[in-house]
Amino acid sequence: MDIHVRSLTDGDEAHHRTESGTALSLVKMAAGLQDADPAVPRFIATNGQWFLNLAMVFSKLALDCARDVPGSSLLTAIARNGVEVGIQVSGTGDQWFVGPAAMPGPARLFPGYTDADMNPDLGDSAIVETYGLGAIAVAASPEAAFNCGLDPDDRDAITTELRQIAAGESPDIKLPNGRGAILGIDALAVARTRISPPVHTGIAHVTPGIGQIGAGITHPPIRAFDEFAALTSPPAAA
Repeated sequence: MDIHVRSLTDGDEAHHRTESGTALSLVKMAAGLQDADPAVPRFIATNGQWFLNLAMVFSKLALDCARDVPGSSLLTAIARNGVEVGIQVSGTGDQWFVGPAAMPGPARLFPGYTDADMNPDLGDSAIVETYGLGAIAVAASPEAAFNCGLDPDDRDAITTELRQIAAGESPDIKLPNGRGAILGIDALAVARTRISPPVHTGIAHVTPGIGQIGAGITHPPIRAFDEFAALTSPPAAA
């Protein structure tokens, strides 16, 4: 937790900017890596995205602890395969609510690429947004905001809007303005407000094998949240 908290203070949001978390983790592991192949710490030190692997794991573990709570509308998963996006909610366990994958927007593409080169949203890393990091914690990271096509000056306004769909506020993880970071997303609040949680995403080329061509923002489909809300809401009076 200490590394995680400190990394946000240093400008990470634990998804598209994880350089601080990576560096802090390497310091913490230094004693255990003394006898390792020198290529191991060198790889970690030169791979600024390394901490994302840890962020995905601790986010998934935390959300798994919140699964299967009767009546809970806490979002526990967002999964994307380039065609569809599915969500899971605590109170409905393993059931998936699904809608079409969106194109990134806004987007900041690498030189030489255009919007026509973009694949619809895919990847496993949206679990960090589900927890409350990544795009949900963009207020902590002007660099991540810029890299995903946002105006860094809009970070606080984005976070203020997202508090409308927050499940809670962390007492331990603080944003630069001193407020606690958003902790979890309320799926019913998403359906009610029509504010779908943003996801910082690496953009894949539509042609397999080319790889990442930039970064941007996508949103899980409101349709998925509406399906959950319809399932859990009592029928209207006749």
